[in-house]
Formats: sequence, structure tokens, C-alpha cells
Amino acid sequence: MDELPRRYGDTAFAARYLDMPAATLSYWRATGTGPRWSKLGKRVRYDVADLDAYVEQQKHRAAS
Repeated sequence: MDELPRRYGDTAFAARYLDMPAATLSYWRATGTGPRWSKLGKRVRYDVADLDAYVEQQKHRAAS
């Protein structure tokens, strides 16, 4: 059977994707910051598009 491309991942996946501790993502969920996430049943899932959007929002330009 062909595998579907991965669009959603759990906290461990998102942590690897963003190269940060999973505990940071858990903290961000509790404080209402960080990338968007969904709760599907009892499971937290991150959409890869939301992770990419979060990284884009964090980009800064040097002050002139």
C-alpha cells in the first residue's frame, strides 16, 4: 500500500521539525503561544503548513 504524504504530526514530530524540545511546544500550548495545533480526540496534532507559517512569522529584519 502506498503511504500518504505526511501533513500532520504529533508533538514529537513538530519538535523534530522545528528543532526544539517537545516541552517547549507543550508550554506554548498551555500559554496560548507558538504554532497552531489541533486536538483530534485525545491527540495533539500539528499541521506542517502551520509549522511553516509560524517560522515565517518569526523572521525579523535588522533595524537600520
